[in-house]
Amino acid sequence: MRHWIMASALLASGLSVSASANDQPIAVDCDAPVARTRVGRFLRPNTITQALERVNSGDTIEVRGTCVENLVIRERVRIVAKDGASIIGADPDQVTIAIVGNGVEISGFSLEGPASTHIGIERSASAVIDGNTIRNARERGIVVAGNSFAIISSNIIERNGLSGVLVTESSSARIGFQRLDDEVTAPNRISGHANEEIFVVSNSNADVRGNQIANGRNGVTVVSGGRATIAGNTFGALEVGVVVATNATVTLPLPNDGSPLTAAANVVDQPVNIGLFCSGGSVLGSLGPLTGIVGQVAPGALGGPVPPTGTFCEDMSTP
Repeated sequence: MRHWIMASALLASGLSVSASANDQPIAVDCDAPVARTRVGRFLRPNTITQALERVNSGDTIEVRGTCVENLVIRERVRIVAKDGASIIGADPDQVTIAIVGNGVEISGFSLEGPASTHIGIERSASAVIDGNTIRNARERGIVVAGNSFAIISSNIIERNGLSGVLVTESSSARIGFQRLDDEVTAPNRISGHANEEIFVVSNSNADVRGNQIANGRNGVTVVSGGRATIAGNTFGALEVGVVVATNATVTLPLPNDGSPLTAAANVVDQPVNIGLFCSGGSVLGSLGPLTGIVGQVAPGALGGPVPPTGTFCEDMSTP
C-alpha cells in the first residue's frame, strides 16, 4: 500500500513512475557474509552499492542490517529499509546518500552516523525521502540543491549541526506532505539545530505544512529570493519562529484559500520568543499565535486584512 502512495506522490509532482523492471525486490543484507551463489542476474549483494551497480530503472532494493558505505544513486530506484536497517557513511567527510537521478525513493532508514550531510539531492534530481530517522550530521540532515525537487515526509530530523533541511540553488521541496491535493499531512519532526530547522535560500521554494518544528534557534528561515508557504505547523522552544529577509516571500495561513493544508493555522505549544523577524522581505497571511514581530510591518497587516501584495519589511540585520 505504501508503495502506491509513494508512486501517486511522484506522479502528482511530475516525477516519472513505472512498474519495476524486476518483479521481485533485490534483497540486500549488509550483515551477511559475501554470498557465493548466483541469484537472478548477479551474486547476492551484501552492500547497497553492489545492488546499485546492477539495478534496472524502476527496481526496488530491500535492505537489512547495518550498511557502512556512501551511496551515489543515479537510477530511478526505491531503496527500502527492512527490520530497522541503517546506513553509516564509510567516509564521514562525504554525504551519506547522494541522489543525482530522478524518481528515487529512500524510506525507513536510520541515518545517524558521522557525516557532513546525510542526504543530498542535487544536479536536477528528484526524490521522495519518507519515514527515515536522520540525526547527528555535522552540517545538515537533508540538502536539496542544484534545481532539484524533493518530497520530505514523515521523517525524524534532529540534532544535525547547522540545519535540518536546506533548500537552495533554485530547488523546491514539499516538507510535511506529498500531494498538492492532500487533506492530511505526513509531518516531519525537525528539531535541535544550531541555526535553522528549515532553511530556504537562493531563489528556492518550499511548502512547509504540518510539521513539528522545535528546540532550536530559527524555525523556518527564508532569505535571498526564497519563497515559502508555512501552514499548519507546530512551533515550540525557538528564538524566532519565521525569518524572512533579502527579497524573500513568505505566505502564512490564508483561511479563505480553499486548500485544507494551506488554510491550517500554525500552532505554538512551547514559547517562541519572536514570532516573525522581517527584513527586506514580503509577508502575506496571518501569524496567529506566532506573536511578536521584529521589523517595520504595517499595523494590523498580520492577523487582520492584508494588502494583496503582502507586507514589505525594511532592511535590518538578520538574527
